[in-house]
Amino acid sequence: MSGGIPKPVANADRDYFRFRMSPKFLPDGKHFLYTGVGTNPADSGVYFASLDGKEDRLILKEPSRVVYASGYLLYSRSTELTAQVFDPDRGQLKGEARRLIEGVRSEDPFGGVFTVSGNGMLAYQPGDEESGRTLVLFDMSGKNLGAIGGAAVYYDLRLSPDGQRLAFAMGAQNSDIWVHELARGARMRLTFDPDTDKGVPVWSPDGTRILFGTLRGGKARVGIYEKASNGSGSEELLLAADPSDPEVWATDWSRDGRFVIFCRGDLFSRARSDIWILPLVGDRKPRLLVRTPVAAYDGQFSPDERWIAYTSKESGQDEVYVMPFDATRFLDTGKTTAETSPRDRWEVSTDGGQFPKWRADGKEIFYVTTGGKIMVVEVNGAANHFEVGKPHLLFRTTLSAATPPYDVSADGKRIVINTPGGESNTALRVVINWTTLLNNR
Repeated sequence: MSGGIPKPVANADRDYFRFRMSPKFLPDGKHFLYTGVGTNPADSGVYFASLDGKEDRLILKEPSRVVYASGYLLYSRSTELTAQVFDPDRGQLKGEARRLIEGVRSEDPFGGVFTVSGNGMLAYQPGDEESGRTLVLFDMSGKNLGAIGGAAVYYDLRLSPDGQRLAFAMGAQNSDIWVHELARGARMRLTFDPDTDKGVPVWSPDGTRILFGTLRGGKARVGIYEKASNGSGSEELLLAADPSDPEVWATDWSRDGRFVIFCRGDLFSRARSDIWILPLVGDRKPRLLVRTPVAAYDGQFSPDERWIAYTSKESGQDEVYVMPFDATRFLDTGKTTAETSPRDRWEVSTDGGQFPKWRADGKEIFYVTTGGKIMVVEVNGAANHFEVGKPHLLFRTTLSAATPPYDVSADGKRIVINTPGGESNTALRVVINWTTLLNNR
């Protein structure tokens, strides 16, 4: 059976959402619910919308996973699963929320881990507290070498060039940038603005500076900022977002220090984004590198700076590609663009892939898949023609939904992964005829 042309059914102009997720049809087949996480926390919650676009409104200020069943809307508050009478035709909650179960595992930003069937069965994963994430160091066989610090809400991992420090964003609502010294276990907060969400740290080639992005909805101007990695001095704006940019964020800094790769688009969903080059010498004007009909993101320089690996959705799913990089084209002050043709590239992954990382000698590229596979490919870029080997599975693990969820040491011997925290392998519990729980509340 073939379908028609997809089209947006919720208000596409609502740029104040960081992302929207978990759409679920209501019984009439004309209305649905979804969860929106807003740049302003007041806009976050569950929305009632219609296929004709006439309805799209906030009905519950709880950015939670939500299920409609047996006349009730089920959603979580922290680790408590609740039910509230709901009119699915009018999109109206009635009465007070009633607690069903205490001790349901919760994952930021998705809420409680539970589901409900149409025949009265409820399944959930137990958990005594809100689950964070854990940073875990592995060797390339998949052996767990130990956790890095405790559980928290982590995003955007990036090892320093010498492999001695780890930069990351941390925080459930508005994240700040932190730096962790791996040998001593000491952790330093790099940014101190609770009113602005920050993410995607990128190290300078000598490890003395860190770039990071400020995101929509905060008090600070959206853009790419720079600060000393030891915490000294103030933050300096490197590149402000254009008015048309949802976000702008750096993804890599060339070894010679002359270029920064950055993206313009939607950081969270990556449904739309282009890859740009910012020269740090010459006229310092941004130049477009990759634009596709769909998203391209996460560009990474090869160690010799002759190639760029990146992720693109042009095939219909995320795949990793490599394209040539000619620095002279980006230093020509007479050009406003140096866009490379999509023909000038090689596909690295063969069955889905994201977030490429080069080994320090440029002979391997690592990437991950949505199924939690850690992959590696031998490559050869010594000549003008790029050669790609067959992808090999290193190991499989559970990756956090936060992106990018990993980084690889320069020598290609260790990998740090952002994993779901807590007891993610706890057995599910099933409740038969869950509505009987309402009689006890």
